[in-house]
Amino acid sequence: MRLKMLPFIVAVLAALLTPSIASAKPAKVDLCHVDDEGVVRLISVSERAAEQRIAKGDRLAVDGSCEVAPERIAIAVTVLDVVTREPVIATVTIADQTAVTTSAGETVLRVVEADTYDIVITANGYQTFDTFLTNGTFQVTVLLEPAIAN
Repeated sequence: MRLKMLPFIVAVLAALLTPSIASAKPAKVDLCHVDDEGVVRLISVSERAAEQRIAKGDRLAVDGSCEVAPERIAIAVTVLDVVTREPVIATVTIADQTAVTTSAGETVLRVVEADTYDIVITANGYQTFDTFLTNGTFQVTVLLEPAIAN
């Protein structure tokens, strides 16, 4: 009789010690959903539903938000002395980014995409300021003129 009861006791213990699959909540995923009017709103769906929604155009939310970070582009800058045409080590500021050029007078800054940029270059106590239009070209060569004192 004891051996006949053993499978029953094991089954009862297993049921008590194992969390119920039916009561477990599926993991949720935050998505940015665009409705028919073009309004973006944050929704939370199951992992399985998320796959289907992403296939239809929804996107994953970032840190629980649907705010889109501005696109950043790389702008390569070369700074040359206007007289000697030699590379200059300089501090370059474009929009909200600042970098120091290498010994070859080059640097790359990643800035928010725009049509025009203000550029400030400082080297050897001199500073130049200019505005340039990108026109799809992101390679900028600046000639530092010693006549412009800081």
